[in-house]
Amino acid sequence: LQVAADTVAPQPVLTTAAGVTPPVKAAFDIEMELEVTGLSPKIAWFTCTSCGIGSFAPKAGFPTTYTAQVTPDAGFDGTISVKLNQDQYYDGPLGNAESNLLQVAADTVAPQPVLTTAAPEPVTGAFGIEMSLGVAGLAAQLSDTWFDLTNCQKIDGFGLKPLETTVYVATVTPTAGLEGVQLSVRLKSGQYTDGAGNGNGVSNLLELDVDTVAPQPVLTTAAPEPVT
Repeated sequence: LQVAADTVAPQPVLTTAAGVTPPVKAAFDIEMELEVTGLSPKIAWFTCTSCGIGSFAPKAGFPTTYTAQVTPDAGFDGTISVKLNQDQYYDGPLGNAESNLLQVAADTVAPQPVLTTAAPEPVTGAFGIEMSLGVAGLAAQLSDTWFDLTNCQKIDGFGLKPLETTVYVATVTPTAGLEGVQLSVRLKSGQYTDGAGNGNGVSNLLELDVDTVAPQPVLTTAAPEPVT
């Protein structure tokens, strides 16, 4: 007497699709080898941490492999995870085993630049500012085109602050002949990216009172002429 038997539960395996390079900043594809044909995976099958899952589809040419799209939560920087829970689909009478835990580094947080200065007000000439950009290796890329300037002649002198890796310095020169007004400096959005490719947000608006008008002495006398 011979009887076909199968006492092995299907073992799902989750992997990232080809071309996915962590850290991810947006939705990406995964593949699921489920060992069973004709399935229609559902969101409820999965435990997702700091992400969502959907857009399920069979993989062309691979009858037991399926694809899905995983989307990291907005404003998250860390490790997301996806797991297919036990007994969500069946191979005959046998429910699937729990899958591996797929973990992927994700970063959906845009770097937020902060501009500061120790210059006293009103500023009367060129002064230094510090820029906390949250990303290393930008010293050679910094440019005056990254900034919106008001009542400033120029911004230059870019460099890395000593003993820091993500804090940079620059020199701002006010426009000559100003008095009783403010100057402002702001770093525009989308000027640099972090390791995940997130473009920076717009910085705070650095505002300072400015006085670049030199005092003009005036001499007078009440003496009658000719003076004797």
